[in-house]
Amino acid sequence: MQVPLYNIFGDNYILQLAAEAKEARITPNYVEIEDGMLARVLGMAAEIAEDKEKSQKKFSIPLSGNDRKPWEEALSCYNFPQAATLSQIFRGFSQVKECDEVSAPSFIKPEHYEFGRVPGKVEKEKIEVEPHYVILAAAGWVLSRIGRAKVGNNEYVGVNVFSPQGGILYELSKGLENSYIPGISPETAFSLWISKKVSDLVKSSIMVSFLRVYIMTDAGGNKPNVINGGFTVDVGKILSKRDLLTDRLEIIARRALEIGDRGDKEDKNKDKNKKEHIARDYYIKLVNYIYEYINGSKRIEDLLYFANRDLLMNLDSDDDKVKELRLISAYVNGELLKELKR
Repeated sequence: MQVPLYNIFGDNYILQLAAEAKEARITPNYVEIEDGMLARVLGMAAEIAEDKEKSQKKFSIPLSGNDRKPWEEALSCYNFPQAATLSQIFRGFSQVKECDEVSAPSFIKPEHYEFGRVPGKVEKEKIEVEPHYVILAAAGWVLSRIGRAKVGNNEYVGVNVFSPQGGILYELSKGLENSYIPGISPETAFSLWISKKVSDLVKSSIMVSFLRVYIMTDAGGNKPNVINGGFTVDVGKILSKRDLLTDRLEIIARRALEIGDRGDKEDKNKDKNKKEHIARDYYIKLVNYIYEYINGSKRIEDLLYFANRDLLMNLDSDDDKVKELRLISAYVNGELLKELKR
């Protein structure tokens, strides 16, 4: 099947399908994927969608009010009812049908809603796409959407991850329970957290070099899908020190990412008289030390000093934070010190 490219963000979804299918032909104007391989990839997307449709009250492509008409027109081209689930759509899609182009929904052109930040670009560009592009981009969205992350009080963003290697996103999506992502900032903590997940969930035979991460505000009501930002995770380099990606490190990274309950400034309702655990800022500093050590820009001695200093100063305290300091010390003095013996 030949799928056109439009030089918009949605092309990333199509190219991800090509990466999953393997041996696809990619040109500047279109991607050609063998029908049998495309059916296999759509089956993977259907499996992920079906799992999430069972575990979540409502799992679907995020659509604004303006997005619904083109989405429904794309479904109508293939005789899918408006109430069709994503898993039903992907399993029922088989070949291109001749239909009029539809206006591109915002989930495949989220970058166009940042037009005010681009010098010289003063108005939104109307883009029309083939109906099969919309459906296949939706499959790419499902494959790349690994979950949502909390960024404030009752505020969440979507996290989409793209990989040049196939098979990684399927394993991640199937393995992440309830699409739970503890947070997205700082990037160092997220990089360590997702690299640990790749190490745990992805088959060792699958090569991993890097992941491109995009943070999205999902559409709703009159608001379109918008890209909030993005960054690249050098997973291959982090996995070169796979022995350091332990369960203890995952706990440390998660506590650096989580917002609201670990001394974070946004938690205004915290009981000030309650004995506090270690503040999130401490975990952020610690995880930055660990990340810099793994990437070769920080000495292990600096990390050892930072992690052990506070434990030694608080050994006689009955504060709950000593338990956390012991966990940190166990990681630093256990897993990291092994590095010195190699």
